[in-house]
Amino acid sequence: MDTYSIKDITDTYSIKDIIAQAYINIDFPAQYIATMHNKHLSNVGISDFYLAFCKKNSIDIQEGKNVLFQPALILGFLYVSFLLPQQSFFDKIPKTSINLDEWGINRIKGKENNSLQYIARRMRNALSHNNFIVTKNMDFIFWDAKPRKGFSEADVIYYFNFEGLMFKFIKKWNDEIKKYLNS
Repeated sequence: MDTYSIKDITDTYSIKDIIAQAYINIDFPAQYIATMHNKHLSNVGISDFYLAFCKKNSIDIQEGKNVLFQPALILGFLYVSFLLPQQSFFDKIPKTSINLDEWGINRIKGKENNSLQYIARRMRNALSHNNFIVTKNMDFIFWDAKPRKGFSEADVIYYFNFEGLMFKFIKKWNDEIKKYLNS
């Protein structure tokens, strides 16, 4: 993304979509565990269960898509890991600069501040004020803006594609929070 115009972003998940996905994300393991405890169904493999679960819940299975990696699941981790820790936790995060590419982050707009502490605070603010967009292509955009200011007036905007968020940022962020939560 080389621009930060919100007008260019049209095919997004609504809050209603994300809440429905959140339920599916907790219902799937619950139903699978229940299946495993049923002696008549205990030999059902995960693939067959997945297909039956999708059919039962009218989930359209698309090539290359995986309902287990829906935005709600990813946002759930981000909410928990950024919003549950208290402010004192964020004070422990180092102010050392990180390599944005190694973390899967693409800054669209904002200060040239690449410290982990700064980025963590901006992400925390974006999540706590619902300042994010998830496209149906699984691109995630987070922005931090002063109260009552919109996307175009944001102080900082971060863009992640699915792979960058899932396999770089979340992994590295999880490693960092484990260090500081255990100290």
